[in-house]
Amino acid sequence: MTADTAEPAGPAGAEPAAGPAEVPARRRRMEIFALSPRGELEELAASLKGFPAPVELRPAESGLVMARGRIGGDGSAFNLGEILVSRCCLSVDGIAGFGYVLSGDLRHAELCALLDALGSRPGSREAVAAAAEELGRRRLEEALRAEEEAKKTKVEFFTMVRGDD
Repeated sequence: MTADTAEPAGPAGAEPAAGPAEVPARRRRMEIFALSPRGELEELAASLKGFPAPVELRPAESGLVMARGRIGGDGSAFNLGEILVSRCCLSVDGIAGFGYVLSGDLRHAELCALLDALGSRPGSREAVAAAAEELGRRRLEEALRAEEEAKKTKVEFFTMVRGDD
């Protein structure tokens, strides 16, 4: 960083690194990547070119995490049960990327970490953001389709009033 600015020092015309203002967008991208099928992430990662090989900071691993719940959202917390989570941490050009998924799919966690790092990296940020928006749109369409299918199965119960015979 230079002494008189909060911007990192770098080559003239280079994009600044992602800062705190980018946190909500990054959080949304990470959610989309975690919810997207691994095949779509494989295609996206293959389409992105021109970045150095990622460095593994924390190898992909799976483990159990205790899920906690509350009755009505405000009751006492209780242990709901254990869920399987996979995580990974990679670095691309010194920018760390993290991936967490609710499954034992280690490759999915690696892809999420790679795309997170590329989404924070100048030069690939816009392409990853655009791809994440497309994946998010697909997830929304799938959710709406599932909601419509569920509506078709709704049963209306009613009671007929009988006379006092």
